[in-house]
Amino acid sequence: MAVVPAYARANVMTGQARCFVQPYNAGSPPALPANTVALGGSWASPWAPVGATMNGLTFHFKRDVNDIMIEEQRVPVAKLTKMTTFTFELELSEDTLPTMQLAYGGGTLTTVAAASGQPGYQNLVVNPELQLWSFAFEAENSFGMPRRVLVPIVSIVSDAKTTFRRADQQRTYNVSAESLVEVDQCTFRDINAVALP
Repeated sequence: MAVVPAYARANVMTGQARCFVQPYNAGSPPALPANTVALGGSWASPWAPVGATMNGLTFHFKRDVNDIMIEEQRVPVAKLTKMTTFTFELELSEDTLPTMQLAYGGGTLTTVAAASGQPGYQNLVVNPELQLWSFAFEAENSFGMPRRVLVPIVSIVSDAKTTFRRADQQRTYNVSAESLVEVDQCTFRDINAVALP
């Protein structure tokens, strides 16, 4: 006879995430949208959506530990955190200067409007050093409502390689954002009930 583990089918989730970034501003710390904002609803500026991706979002949390050993036993008496890494991987699929700004670690975008005899244009100057960003995403949780994650400070340390081909596939830009704050400064929020009247 097969043993069937107890589980809640609704907790087995699939689905995409919507990702947002904004330049980090220490004078105005980033915040998630109000809990009343519906899943898929509008996030106010300065949050900006990252746009289309090739393979969605992958996020990875890793904790490296040191084993504390004593002579009197063969197993550790404790495991202490040496380092944590919290990273977000995206392959951005929209070929725009804001996409390049993210993929290259930051920069200054300038837009010049068209004038008499002069075309309008947008200019990107890439920063020589990494720019700090804030990163957030939302996805549907098992209640059919938003799960939102906010990482207040990240650096984008990408290895972007963009291929220009006639018809093979679209141009993409790899982006890897890594948290620069302790995990207890990040927000992980599930909205699990509607507001009462």
